[in-house]
Amino acid sequence: MLDGMVAVESNKTSSIGDIFNEVPDRVSDAIIFVGAGFAAGSSIHSGYIAAVLSILVAYIRALGNQMGVTQLFGGPMAKSHRMFLLAGVCFYLAIAPNSLRIPGILSWGLLVIILGSALTVILRLQRIVTSVRS
Repeated sequence: MLDGMVAVESNKTSSIGDIFNEVPDRVSDAIIFVGAGFAAGSSIHSGYIAAVLSILVAYIRALGNQMGVTQLFGGPMAKSHRMFLLAGVCFYLAIAPNSLRIPGILSWGLLVIILGSALTVILRLQRIVTSVRS
């Protein structure tokens, strides 16, 4: 995410910059969420579902851009929100002593990401449809 923002702010964008920005982001989304699903105390299926939905959220944004609806970065689980939540859960697991760890917190974090991503897809699709109709 940061690389694309730096390129835009420093006027170093190019015609193929979106490829170098988006493709690695989607690959990293899949690796991160599937990895979280395989992590101890988590759900493999939740990791795969979170990965698919994160890619779908990005696809819907790209589809909206192609249809002339720009700035589709909102929603309860845009990329920055997904990564902040997962990073927060991982940070908690890294510093919390075993006696204070909440069982299944990684699974709960993935569930929140899944539900929020599904809602983000719906809200973005609604915005696209509304914008295209008007």
